[in-house]
Parts: sequence; structure tokens; C-alpha cells
Amino acid sequence: MEDYELNNYWTVKKLLSSGLVFGVNSKAQCFLWDLNSYSNEDKSYDIYAMSHEDYESCKLERDFYRFIYNYCLGMKKYKNIPDTFILNDEEIAWIFNY
Repeated sequence: MEDYELNNYWTVKKLLSSGLVFGVNSKAQCFLWDLNSYSNEDKSYDIYAMSHEDYESCKLERDFYRFIYNYCLGMKKYKNIPDTFILNDEEIAWIFNY
């Protein structure tokens, strides 16, 4: 297994045991908080996207406000996430219809 595949495997395994889903989209992807990542300092959780089709995952943000502003509204261009997690306007509308 390549490093990326191995790291992704452990991330998905962790998220399946400690993740709390708060949204989905039309691309069979879910958005979740990693409940093990909570910090009293910033009172936030890591926010991940995970695909149900190939179980690929990536960390998007830590703060919910930044997730909405940067990711959902498209105010930030993410360089280090797979193309499957880049949403168009129609897909963004599906996120909170869970």
C-alpha cells in the first residue's frame, strides 16, 4: 500500500469510530466532526469529508464557521483535497438536506 492509501485507511477507520455526521451531498459524501479532536482551547472539532463510494477522506477545516464560509460558500480554494470533494453550486445546496 502507498503512504497515501495507508494514511487514508487509518483516517477512515478512526472516523468510522469517532465521527458524527452532520451533512451529506448528492455525490454520496458525508461531512462529519471527529469527536476525538475536541479541544477546550478553541471549542471546536476537526471537520472531514468522506466518500461512501471509495471511502476516501480529507480534513477540510476545524472551525464550523470557516467550514461554511470557506468550503460551502466557496470562499477558499483548497489545494490539498481530492477533486471529488470540490463542490459545484448544486452540490453545495445538498449538504444540509440530511
